[in-house]
Amino acid sequence: MWLRVTGLKGRPDDLYELWCVRDDGSKISAGTFRVDSSGRADVNLTSAASVGDYHRLSVERKSQPPATNAGQRVMAGEIQYGTS
Repeated sequence: MWLRVTGLKGRPDDLYELWCVRDDGSKISAGTFRVDSSGRADVNLTSAASVGDYHRLSVERKSQPPATNAGQRVMAGEIQYGTS
C-alpha cells in the first residue's frame, strides 16, 4: 500500500498508524510511519488487508508513550485501488 500525506503537524517523534477500514467499521493495521519536519510522508506499507475488502482509511497519531492501542484520528479518506 502506498500512502502520501502532507500537513500532519505534530512533534518530530510522533508515530502515525494507517488503518484500512471496512464498511462495517472493522479495521486492520497497514503499519506505522513518521513524517518529516514539514509534516510530509511518502511511504510503502504492507498489510494483511485483502484488496477490495476495505474501502476507507484512517490515520491515527499514536500517543507517546503509547498508553493504549488507540490513537487520535488525524486523517481519513477513501482507498483508491490502482491497476497493475
